[in-house]
Parts: sequence; C-alpha cells; structure tokens
Amino acid sequence: MRLIVPFAAAFCLSACAAASTTPDAAPDAAAATAARLPEIDLPYQRFVLPNGLTLLVHEDHRTPVVALNVWYHVGSKDEPAGRHGFAHLFEHLMFEGSLHFDKDYFQALEPAGATDMNGTTNVDRTNYFETVPTSALDRALWLESDRMGYMAQSITQAKLDQQRGVVENEKRQDENQPYGKVDDIIAEQTYPSGHPYSWTTIGSEADLDAATVADVRKWFETYYGPSNAVLAVAGDVDTAGLKAKVEHYFGDLPPGPPVPHLQSWPAPMQGDKRLSIVDRVPLPRLFLVWNVPGDGERDAVLLQSLAEILGGGKDSRLYERLVYRDQIATSVDASVDANEVGGQFQISAATKPGGDLGAVERAVREELQRILRDGPTAAELERIKTDSYASMVRGLDKVGGSGGQAGLLAANQVFHGDPAHFKIELAYEREATPADLREAGQRWLRQGSLTLEVHPQEQLHAAGAAGAERGRLPALATPPALKLPPLQHDVLSNGLKLVVAERHGLPAVNFGMIFDAGRAADAGGKSGTAALALSMLDEGAAGRGALDIARRQAELGAGISAATYRDVSLVSLSAITPRLDEALDLYASLVRDPDFPEAELVRVKQRQLAAIEEEKSEPFGMARRVLSRQLFGEGHPYAYAGLGLESDVKSITRDELVAFQHRWLRPDNATLLVVGDVQLAQIKALLEAKFGAWQAPAEPLPVKQIPVPSRRPAPRLFLIDKPGAEQSLILAANVAPPASDPDQEAMHTVNTALGGMFDSRLNLNLREARHWAYGASSNLQEARGPQIYLAASNVERSHTAEGLREMRKELTDIVGPRPLTPAEVEAAKQAEVRSLPGAFESLGGVSGAIDHLIEYGLPDDYWNQYVPRVEALAPAQLQAAAAKMVKPDELTWVVVGDLAHVEAALRALNVGEVRVLDADGRPVR
Repeated sequence: MRLIVPFAAAFCLSACAAASTTPDAAPDAAAATAARLPEIDLPYQRFVLPNGLTLLVHEDHRTPVVALNVWYHVGSKDEPAGRHGFAHLFEHLMFEGSLHFDKDYFQALEPAGATDMNGTTNVDRTNYFETVPTSALDRALWLESDRMGYMAQSITQAKLDQQRGVVENEKRQDENQPYGKVDDIIAEQTYPSGHPYSWTTIGSEADLDAATVADVRKWFETYYGPSNAVLAVAGDVDTAGLKAKVEHYFGDLPPGPPVPHLQSWPAPMQGDKRLSIVDRVPLPRLFLVWNVPGDGERDAVLLQSLAEILGGGKDSRLYERLVYRDQIATSVDASVDANEVGGQFQISAATKPGGDLGAVERAVREELQRILRDGPTAAELERIKTDSYASMVRGLDKVGGSGGQAGLLAANQVFHGDPAHFKIELAYEREATPADLREAGQRWLRQGSLTLEVHPQEQLHAAGAAGAERGRLPALATPPALKLPPLQHDVLSNGLKLVVAERHGLPAVNFGMIFDAGRAADAGGKSGTAALALSMLDEGAAGRGALDIARRQAELGAGISAATYRDVSLVSLSAITPRLDEALDLYASLVRDPDFPEAELVRVKQRQLAAIEEEKSEPFGMARRVLSRQLFGEGHPYAYAGLGLESDVKSITRDELVAFQHRWLRPDNATLLVVGDVQLAQIKALLEAKFGAWQAPAEPLPVKQIPVPSRRPAPRLFLIDKPGAEQSLILAANVAPPASDPDQEAMHTVNTALGGMFDSRLNLNLREARHWAYGASSNLQEARGPQIYLAASNVERSHTAEGLREMRKELTDIVGPRPLTPAEVEAAKQAEVRSLPGAFESLGGVSGAIDHLIEYGLPDDYWNQYVPRVEALAPAQLQAAAAKMVKPDELTWVVVGDLAHVEAALRALNVGEVRVLDADGRPVR
C-alpha cells in the first residue's frame, strides 16, 4: 500500500544492518546510501469485539488530537447490475444523520473543532474519517457508532432525493472537466463484462434514479455492520481507555451478515485494443493501459517502481525524452493504480499545442520497449528507492485524514488482514533489483493493452448566411483538392532574515525562501514574468542542467519547488536530515545562481503557454483570468491572477528574467523560514556557509505600489461561452479591505458562516435545499493590498439564472435583512477556533502558518492570541465586518456556461450591465 498512496503516519526508525562503504561493496554510492536508510515501523494494538468490529490503536502524543478512520469493506465492485453508484450514494447518505442524531454530521463535528473530516468511496472500500481534539473523542465515537448501527432507520425519501441530486451533480461536474469521460471509457474497455472494475464508482444516473428507500436500506443492512468494518484510531489516546470507550459505544451493535470478498482477478487483456474519441479538451492526449496485479502483490510493487523510472517525474525517462529532449509533449506520466483484486499500469501524455500525437506515441513505445529489453539502471532504481523512502517519511506526520496513521493501518487490515502488511511491500521494493523490474514488466506489459487517443473537438457551427439552392441538383465540376513552536529570529551576514521553528520527531526539515515579489512585481512589465522566472529556477543553476537537478533531488530524497503568488514568490525545499547538507547545496545553487538557459526557456515558455490554454478551457480558469482584470483594472499589480497574457509570455526574453531575478530575488528582499528537526545554532552555521556569500545588488530595493481601485457604481455581469457545458460556473466578487484591516478575523468569521464551511448559507441553499449544485462556497482571498471577496458555485445548466438569483439573495441578506443569527455566529466561531490543532498537525501546516505571519507582517504570537480574539467578536463587530467584506451593490458577476441555453434567462434577471467576453477577456458583444 505504500507506495501507491503516500500515507502519513507517526513512526519508529531503527538502524538497518550497517552497509560496507568500501569501493567493492556496492555498484555505486547510491546503493550503499539506500542500504543505510532506517527502517520504518508503525506500532499498533489490534482488538476484535465480539460483534466482529476490528479496532486498531496507535498512540501518538505529539498533538492533543485524535484521528478516527472507519473503513467499511464495500465499494463499487460490490454493486450488482442495476445498482451502479450505490456505494457512492451511500457514502453521501451516511453524512445526513442517523436515528439518534438526524442532522448532517458536520453540524456536530465542525463546532467541536474537527479537521480532515470527510468520507470517500472507491472500487473496494468506503471510509469516514475525522481528526478531533481529545476533548471531542467521545462525541466522534458516539456519532460513528450511531452511523454504523442506526443509520438505516433515518433514511427518508427526502434524504434520498437530496443526496441523489448531489451525487448526480458531482458526476456532471466531473464529466464537465477536460478528459472527464476518460475514466468511464477505460473501465468499460479494459475489463470484461461483469468484472467488478468494468464500471466506475461515480455510478449510473439511471440506476441512481431507480433507487428506492427500501433498496438503500437493504444495501446498508448487508454491508455496513461491525463485522464488515475496521475502526482505526491514532493520536493522543491511552489504548486501554480507548478500548473501553469503543466497547461502550460499539459493543452492543449487531454484527451484520457474512460478506463474501473477491480476492484476485487481474484480468489481463487478450490482444491489443485501440480507440479514438473527440471531446472538449485543450490538447490531444494519449493513454496506454495494461491490466496488472492488485494491491500488495510483489509484481504490483515492482511495476510501480518501473512506472516511476519510466514516467514518475522530471528525472524519468519519458519526461527526459518527450518533454525535455524532443519537446513533443507538455506532460507525461506513468503510474500504477493498484486496487484490491487487480490494478492498472497507465501511461498518459499530452502533446504540445499543434503537436503530433502519433510522434508522441512512437516515442513512448520506444522508451517502453527499451526498458523492457534492458531494464533500468542500478542508479535509477536506487534513486526511486530513496525518493520513495523520503515520501514515506514526509507522510509520517499526520495522525488522520484519508491516509495518515489511522488510514494506513485500516487499509492494510481491510485488504490484507494485517495492519503491518505495508512493511512487506516496502521490503519488496527495498530488495528489488533492476532485473526484477525488467522481468515484471515483461510479464505484464508485452501484450494485452488499450490505446486511447483523445482529440480536441473542433469548433463547429452552422453558417449564418443562407445555404445552398435546394431546388436542383448541382452540376458536376472539376474535383477539388482535398499551533506553532516558538519562533527564533536571526540574520545572516548578508542581511538575509532567518526565522526558525524547531519541530523534532521526524528526520525532516522544510525551508521556504519568501521573496517580497509575487505577481504584483510584474506591474509595469510583462504579465507572467514572475511565474516564468520562478519556473526556470530548477531548469539550470550553477552549471547543472535541468535533468541533473531532477536526478539529484531524487538521489537526496529532496523536493524543491518554486511558486509565485499575489504578493510573494516562494522557493521551497523539503529535505530529510540524513541528506540535509547536500540538499542545501542544491537548494542554494537554485536560489543564488540560476542560469536561465536559453534552450530551456523555449521549452518552459511553451509549457506555460500550454498551461494558459488549459486554464482557458476550464471554467474556473476562464473566469479567474477575466475577474481580476475587471475588479482592479488594466495595469494594476493585481490585475492578472493567472499565468499571464499569452502575448506577454511569448515575448519574455532571457534578459528580462535575469533582470527580474536581479531586481527582486535578492537576500535583502527575502526571509528564509526553517521548520523541522534542527536547532538554531546548527542551522544558522550551515546556512551561513551556503548563503553567506550571496550579496544584494547595489541598486535600492524596489517598492511595490498597490493602489485601491475605484469603487464600482453598480453591479455588472460578464458572460463567457462554453458550448455544451452541462453546468454553469457562477462567480460573484468585490474588492475588500486589505489583510491588515483590524476586522480581518471578523470578516473571516462572517465568511465561514456565509460560505466557508459545509453548513454555510450558500451551500445549504444551493446544494442541500435545492440540489442544483455539488457545492457552493465563498472565501476572502488574502492580500497585502485590497483583497477579493469571492463566492462561487457550479450549478446545473437549467438552474443557472435561479442559482445566480439565490446567490445574490444570500449576499444581500447577510448585510441587510437577515444578519447572522447567534447560532450561526457560534457555529462559525467554533469552526474557526477548534480546527486550529489540526491545522498545525503536520510540518507543512506549521510552515504554512508561519509563512502567513511573515507574508502579512503579523506578530509571532498571532496564532496564540487568535482564539480569544475570535471568541470575543461581538455581533455588532461581525455585522460591521460583513458590510466591509460583502458589497452587493458593487458585485462583479461572472458566469461561464453554454450561453445558447442560459444567456436569455440571465439577462432577464437585470443584475446590471451585461457583457459577453471570450476566454481572454476580450469583448464579444
């Protein structure tokens, strides 16, 4: 299970047998290095209640939170004909209450401070999970036991109709995305009729529409009893006390009938099959699929390692060949999806704009045959082993969520009857040789495959002018041509500010070099420059090439990334402490000495242009590109929210990137945040050695000017056409005060009640009450300058105008006739403050929280004082904050949908001035 899903878990490290370091002991240094990596263990205790419920417990006392994972051994593969989609439908129904708590479970758990709270269904299992403060453990156990024992009695026709509508909207939303129909096609075409993986989890609308209350109650009684379930608990608990609680809450539940479970049916295909389809996608894409063994099988582990070497990242063979060297593809990936009774090995690749899918396929097949013939090199395999180990270590940081400690134990118990089975799979990987990988590939990838081509649909339309004369046959003519640890502050000798938060327990460290730059630094220049400059940092530095950088990261188990946000640019390093010194060498070279190689610039620019094309094909991307420019106006530093204008990006030169780096990416304009298993004195000395010689240029620091845009005199509506869209994206936005506003916490609290949690007004209206949308939400998009308040929902096409009307009503009522009730205020406050322990659980969570303090100039004790500040918010203060944040008379509305079906009804709403724009924001009419 490792391996395929990066589970988070607390762990024990114990030294492996010492490896010889003599020159003859291993084929290369990487092999010796991998051999010395500590082993990973996850201590647990297992109990089985008399009713068959399996309880797994792992104690982790780092944070006062507890994660619960309840896994039911039922998924879409258990659905009989005519019932496809039942497992997914039931996952939704089980959130809607039980006999003794007949409300949605979010109402009980969000105010208790629950985080990482959700439920998921796949082909093999259904799980529910939440991480709660220790003070809420009894509540969570009571709710999960009531759901397990007394849910069927609470199912009503109204609940069934409501959640059926939600699931069908989710299905339409998925299918409305580019390549959204590929999963259904692959399932139908790769497995024989009757195979339990020949349909997808999302289900059939016809089967869902035919479901009755009696049907779903019978489904529950068959599959959701204690004897078909595993409860895994990880966190700040005492095992004996927890066992007693579980016996108290779950012990009297009836066990449920025996459930047969299919164990293995990989179903390799006979012969090779080819299929070509046309869909509303931005770029041609190729999919190659083979059926292979399932989860836990040795060959599945070997094939996963083979997939990583073949197409797992920038250091992979396919990326090097197709994206880097030949430059015929913008992306390529190889992976294994290993499920309970079988898996699939899949390669996918997208052409560059205007590219040749045939050339992409030929190159993919050449690389596949080469690795099947010769196998991987020892160095490639050792890189994968080290990278996999590092991924596992990084995952060992959370008790809960869909994976986490609890999820790892539950998954291995459900599918293998052994919570520690993951160690067997880690051993398969650790002991694998290049010959093992080659032979596994030859066993499974030589024949029996599906080749699927997905091509963009041409923009077809009927001519507006009169057509041919139909009265006579034309004559023939000539044939035409055809919670944070204490923060420690220091400064390096070159003026680089240093903030260190020690967090011990994992051999991992996160670094974040935060530059005061961001997209706002593009003002006065070309949009997309900041994004392109940051993307180029790992394409060449200090004489090291892009592929060498990628390989070196894998060898070190490190991850380096760069990103640009509205106000800041960030270069991050995730490192494991056994490789820290070498990882910092690589990181420092990228930050200090990027080469911006001309040859790589052509390729990376092409990649950014392809991403812009994808952005313009996806509803939210289309709307986002338009919205910021309309809110702030052309030339404003915040005008471009996406990756830039195509015309600007095409014209950016290497000299301009070098100038951007010289002007903005300098030590006196940065703060280096360090979070993890370090001490200040030790890490300062190490950083001084790596960064101390990096000097700022003589030119003074640039200063960004972020003006407040003029207030809008009236609402307005922009329409963007997406022909054939089954759903419409509706956005509403206005400019709000900056993040430094004294009412920032109050505005966030109001937003939580309005659109920031499941039981918010917007979501309860559009999803729960009317069933028009899979979800509706809002957020305050934080910025040092003016912020954006944004509300959004994808609604059924037939309810587009009504959806906008209801959103407008909610946004108007919150500042007018229907202010927040005391109950809504309390629920929002509790959701804000009680989720804080979960937010600081992981290394990434701590890093993000401190990054927030640095970016917005907040005091070190900001999060420590956050809870009393929020709890003290008075109704009058919240109402004033609502008026600051939401301005119904100044809203800019954007709707992306099939205008042939929705435009007339939208115009009839009389929202304000209506304009139709294209995906670049240019007026159409």
